[in-house]
Amino acid sequence: MASSSSTHPVMKEDGECRNWAELPYELASSILSRLDMIDILENAQKVCTSWRSVCKDPAMWRKIIMRNSGDWRFGVEPGDHVPSRS
Repeated sequence: MASSSSTHPVMKEDGECRNWAELPYELASSILSRLDMIDILENAQKVCTSWRSVCKDPAMWRKIIMRNSGDWRFGVEPGDHVPSRS
């Protein structure tokens, strides 16, 4: 994932800056729960502290769809990290 949005706010057309780290918790959780397990563990939780907080929430791990979660190149199988998060 790219660097933290807290250091690189997104400029809207009207000139207003939007900081993705300030998304409401429920919205961030809804968005991040659509990522696969590997993306959450290896990328999303490293973006900013608010995303890390969402990624570490046990409630989020009950919502994650485990499709295509295994990445055999890295020796990670679906569910390897889930028990330590919930």
